[in-house]
Amino acid sequence: MDFNTLKYFIDTYENKSFSRAAKINFVSQTAISQQILKLEDELDVKLFDRSKKPIAPTHVATVFYHDATQILNSYHEALSNVRDVNTNAIKLGYSQRAKGDLLSQLLLHSELDMIDVPVNFVSAASLTAVDLLFNNKVDLITTTEEEASVFPPSVCKQELYQGDLVLAINKHNPLSRQKVIKKTDLHHQYILTIANEFGKQQHEIAMSIGSQNIIHTGSDYTSVLFAVLTNSGVTLIPEYMNTQKYANKLVFKHVNGLESCVRIFLCWKKNDTKRLKPVINALQDAAEHLS
Repeated sequence: MDFNTLKYFIDTYENKSFSRAAKINFVSQTAISQQILKLEDELDVKLFDRSKKPIAPTHVATVFYHDATQILNSYHEALSNVRDVNTNAIKLGYSQRAKGDLLSQLLLHSELDMIDVPVNFVSAASLTAVDLLFNNKVDLITTTEEEASVFPPSVCKQELYQGDLVLAINKHNPLSRQKVIKKTDLHHQYILTIANEFGKQQHEIAMSIGSQNIIHTGSDYTSVLFAVLTNSGVTLIPEYMNTQKYANKLVFKHVNGLESCVRIFLCWKKNDTKRLKPVINALQDAAEHLS
């Protein structure tokens, strides 16, 4: 077992597809299937039920998934720590409650490569915002309004993004052709949510709507959107995820009467403001493209 195999397993588990995992990792579907078979032999367990379409993770796979995710996160964190030793690189990361989707979008639109100081992206999603910042794991962190509120006065907090949640619908779903969508229209829809703590807001909203069909799938917004692409379910996502990547297959619409808002903050220690200012400005400029 190696780290590549763990990633192949995690991607297959989250997407319930060998072919999708292959595309994510730029390898053949055969390579993914063979590595998963070797992993099953090594562990002496069955991880996926291949008789179902899409393939279904077994209970053992679910248990192993959580451990494998922690192992891979720890590995990437260790790599980042080694690379940062004796360098003046600015460490930019996100907390466990502010999943990295927004930060990834910001990095695509930012001009960090124009800044003289190197910037390292820290994927340390197993720690809270307070732990990350005050243990010097990161210099700048994107986090939720809830976590930002607990920081002491010695920490600067700048709202980076505010937007509504929108409904992502497969174009084959009759709901996509409705001009107006009401909360009652979702009562009999399968609402897909992120399968861990990041999906808490999605789940609470789905419950408030009165939905009895809530399905937890994937570990981030991207994997949940892929699930919507492959079945008739719907999901609630921040507006910044409404990208051209999905324009041909998904429809994004607001739900009448649904009051929901996503607020993400950028936080840093006050005494680091001068050093971090170029990166802060670049991220704030990038955020304007998502508003």
